[in-house]
Amino acid sequence: PEQRVGELEWMGPEERRRVVEEWNRTGREYGGKEECGHEVFEASAEARPQAEAVRTETEGVSYGEVEERANQLAHHLRGLGVGPEVRVGLMVERSVEWVVGMMGVLKAGGAFVPVDVTQPALRVGALLEEAGVAVVLTREALADELPTGNAVLVLLDADARQIAKQPKTRVGKRVAPESLAYVLFTSGSTGKPKGVMVRHGGLANMARAVAEAHGVKEEDGVLQYASPGFDASVAEVFSTLVAGARLCVARREALLPGGGLEGTVKRMGATVVTLTPSVLGQVEEGGLEGVRTLISAGEACPPGLVSKWKQGGRRMLNGYGPTEVTVCASVAGEVKAERVTVGKPLGNVRLYVLDGGQRAVGVGVVGELYVGGAGLARGYLGQAGLTAERFVPDGLSGEAGGRLYRTGDMARWGEDGEVEYVGRRDGQVKVRGMRLEVGEVEGVLGTHPGVKQAAVVGRVEGGGTKLWAYVVGEAEAGPLREWMRERVPEHMVPVAYGKLEALPLTP
Repeated sequence: PEQRVGELEWMGPEERRRVVEEWNRTGREYGGKEECGHEVFEASAEARPQAEAVRTETEGVSYGEVEERANQLAHHLRGLGVGPEVRVGLMVERSVEWVVGMMGVLKAGGAFVPVDVTQPALRVGALLEEAGVAVVLTREALADELPTGNAVLVLLDADARQIAKQPKTRVGKRVAPESLAYVLFTSGSTGKPKGVMVRHGGLANMARAVAEAHGVKEEDGVLQYASPGFDASVAEVFSTLVAGARLCVARREALLPGGGLEGTVKRMGATVVTLTPSVLGQVEEGGLEGVRTLISAGEACPPGLVSKWKQGGRRMLNGYGPTEVTVCASVAGEVKAERVTVGKPLGNVRLYVLDGGQRAVGVGVVGELYVGGAGLARGYLGQAGLTAERFVPDGLSGEAGGRLYRTGDMARWGEDGEVEYVGRRDGQVKVRGMRLEVGEVEGVLGTHPGVKQAAVVGRVEGGGTKLWAYVVGEAEAGPLREWMRERVPEHMVPVAYGKLEALPLTP
């Protein structure tokens, strides 16, 4: 009688066993516990050196050539002091050099920091400074346009001859699964982006698990669609190359829905494609000719899209996962229009639906989704407090020193062991498949001299979420919009601005 209601056990032992243990039996051997991120590519380069690894609109490059060029770059970077825990900015457009850059940094022992070169110069400079990069890989033209601070520059075009003089053999391995592989920035609620530190072990496991879940085969062409500054691009690259398949890389302009995207998919022979529901909603039926596996990811997938695209023998999957768990945590292997789920955990990944006291809840009960297992990132760069808040001790798996990531997503288990996404519990929204904190947008708006207060909300319009800003102050919509475009990526620029005398407050 003295026990609190919140401490009562509402599940029987059999149901608890299902949701905690049975549905999380995801153990896989894959490439072994010591495998690092670049080694998943090296295995394919050894097995299929003559096979095409990367195809662009102008060239095709074999696994053997990517391997040799990445080795030469790794030797060059070692000479500049790049090694374990040294962060290297990767400021290159989608290209063969972009892929070589990733592999070269990892082979040298460093960690790459991907930067979308289409972002505003002020944003790029802030990210590179926050990341504390020692070296930046880029091209001569981009180095002139974008701020790189005090970092040593490696110009992949102007320095190409010098790099080509380096040995084509591999450098000695200096990293382990716990070593830092890359730092990727996501939106932060305090007004500043936060850098997620991803481990080599998480990267290697994700590559193999996603390739397995997507069913990628050697004969496939996998479209590289996601922005280089978005974590999905890492999954596209590594899950393709671990499978010995062909990565189809195109210019940003050639990937816009409504003509460019459809033509690119057909022309490059892409058979496996991952797109956000917002983009899928803009593509005409029949526009993805030749695609045998279509993955929806980045946003909640509406049932109507499933009915539209799951036909003609095409597989349609639904993927889920935040940056903090190395891109992907679960995949629904066969999406059904009558019930769209985010599926089951990937290999070596665990999912738990927990209540406010971090206790497991039963089937059909809504709780917060926590993720454990091989994909967990180290935490946030330079933010120990936030890391401790979001990465909490794992009291369920029995793993010594195990942690769980609090996703902030509300979910529930279905009777079939698949997880259903319900919504968010905080101020995060997804715009064009990219996660952002409205607090960060509000923070940037608030630094404008003509804005006294700002509030931002996400509204669902035309099949996607759009940002609306409400401001108190003298700033006008047009100039304010342009001011924002100089400071944040396009998906973080509100589409509408309303002026208020004061922000409404609750009593």
